[in-house]
Amino acid sequence: MIKYFLIIITLIIPFFVCSQQINYPLNHQLNISVNKQINYTDNYIHTGFKPLLKSYLTQFSDFDSIIYLKHRDSLFLSKRNHKWFWKKLRTEDFIVIKQKDIYVTISPLLNYEFGKELTENKFLNINTRGLIIKGNIGNKISFFSDLLESQAFYPEYISSYINKKTVVPGQGRKKTFKDTGFDYSSTSGYISITPYKKINFQLGTGKNFIGEGYRSLLLSDASFNYPFFKITTTFKRIQYINMLTAFQNVSNSDSRLTSYKRKHGSFNYLNILISKNLQIGFFEGIIWQTSDSTYNDRFSADYFNPVIYERLSRYSLNNKNNILAGLNVKLKICNPLQLYGQFVIDDIDLKKISGGKGYFDNKYGFQAGLKYFDLFTIKNLYFQAEYNRVQPYTYSHNIPMQNYSNFNEPLAHPLGANFKELIVFLDYKYKDFFIDLKCNYQITGKDTNNLSCGSDIFISDKYSYNGNHSYGNITGQGLNTEIIYSSVILGYLLNPATNLQLYIGMNYRLYKTKINQSESNFIFCGIRTSLDNFYFDF
Repeated sequence: MIKYFLIIITLIIPFFVCSQQINYPLNHQLNISVNKQINYTDNYIHTGFKPLLKSYLTQFSDFDSIIYLKHRDSLFLSKRNHKWFWKKLRTEDFIVIKQKDIYVTISPLLNYEFGKELTENKFLNINTRGLIIKGNIGNKISFFSDLLESQAFYPEYISSYINKKTVVPGQGRKKTFKDTGFDYSSTSGYISITPYKKINFQLGTGKNFIGEGYRSLLLSDASFNYPFFKITTTFKRIQYINMLTAFQNVSNSDSRLTSYKRKHGSFNYLNILISKNLQIGFFEGIIWQTSDSTYNDRFSADYFNPVIYERLSRYSLNNKNNILAGLNVKLKICNPLQLYGQFVIDDIDLKKISGGKGYFDNKYGFQAGLKYFDLFTIKNLYFQAEYNRVQPYTYSHNIPMQNYSNFNEPLAHPLGANFKELIVFLDYKYKDFFIDLKCNYQITGKDTNNLSCGSDIFISDKYSYNGNHSYGNITGQGLNTEIIYSSVILGYLLNPATNLQLYIGMNYRLYKTKINQSESNFIFCGIRTSLDNFYFDF
């Protein structure tokens, strides 16, 4: 991917250098600072579809000074000029190239983590090396690319998940490494072009996220990178986003025709700023049936239709192409306090609602949450609470290939469906130090007696727990399962240019059913370039 960007740099005639068309990272911790600045800014700002574009946000405030801490108040960083090595370690990208209208930075990407599973007396390790290249060509074109190579030894519950799914959560297909470990790699990158102030084009491979919460029930960044083409049009209080994607289902088969079965997605998102304090986003997502057991990549021209809900009105939700619709809402109560929520609907049969509760084909979910910045008037003390609930069989489909997934993982919530979840966060920053506390409490219903209870979206919904076209389906049906996941991380920010951190932490997980119970308790420490989100809290 790097060589393609270098070719582009040498061939494109540059423009006059000004703003950057680069995206802010999706990392949750970084976005706390961005969200706080947005909440305290008295402007109309669209935030529903992420990653957020840097040039868009800098119209309203100096977000660089917030997220990259240009005016950094460091406990150990003095005000005097530093030697070259100290600058590269603490304040700058490793390589910076400035030449006329071209600006390029190159930095190492790493995650060296060492830990121990206390319950099983097992040593853990993550060894990730990589490279980040990003830059600007004039004021209208920016680019980003990263490459990662990893080997890892995970706790037992994560290892079991990887062996079952054949992929590392959010990080690509696995290969065996030294019997019990895993070897995996990934690349991502994009070109971002803003020919006019109100429109941006992005072409690349990566992740996207819709919503204001930790989870998204519409489109999250939990699965692996995927190719996408995205058009963002912003006109005052209205923002309209069209995105075309290509997803894959991965199997153990070696057949070149079917091993990486492809399906394509079309997404339309309309965000309206009702006021400076309230915004509502309308969502439409379609997973097209473009492959079966014998062919790949056959899709209709309707795949490119940019009009939101037009295809929904023609095809309806109950269609061979898996169609979802939803809402995303954000309300600022006051500068420190923000409420948010989502509603997603997969399939629905209005005629069956009067027949009784819990019809298996009425699939929906909702989210409700709040964020409080500077809690108790303590600067940089952040609190967040979020509740998610999804009905059984949501995101699944009669044709398993058409489920709402990519690379054997859900495109929305990592638990799939048929769950209730409460998440609580507490985050505090003091100069370059930070502490993150998180607790998840989840109730879900696992499959039992070889019947689909609605949590596994990769099983056809025609094999439903109570039978096809059944009533009486409730959230949590099946083998009642409780999951408690808590974590605490204490860290120090080494370099804000790449969010390079030193950290130490502890995770605890309790998995409990009526049949069995298991615990995982591990401590860890390391150094990492923290730009992405990887989810192991399931």
